[in-house]
Amino acid sequence: MRALPLVLLCLGSGAMAEGLPATGVAELGETAGTTTGLQDWITGFRARALTAGISAGVFDGAMVGLTHLPDVIRRDRNQNEFTKTI
Repeated sequence: MRALPLVLLCLGSGAMAEGLPATGVAELGETAGTTTGLQDWITGFRARALTAGISAGVFDGAMVGLTHLPDVIRRDRNQNEFTKTI
């Protein structure tokens, strides 16, 4: 899993600066936050990674064992910084 941070780092500001569209889970509509949504996101993100110069082997290796964790999604969507007023 050490390659995943490298993939994400390489796609960070550089990919956006090159005009590649942002692809987030929120853009997946009703499948967002599901196993299907994760697989859809990986498919779209893979295309961005390859376009940005990440090799297919590095990307695929980084995604091995990646699983949908509903509790993580629930916690992410309920962060105090975004759900409570100051």
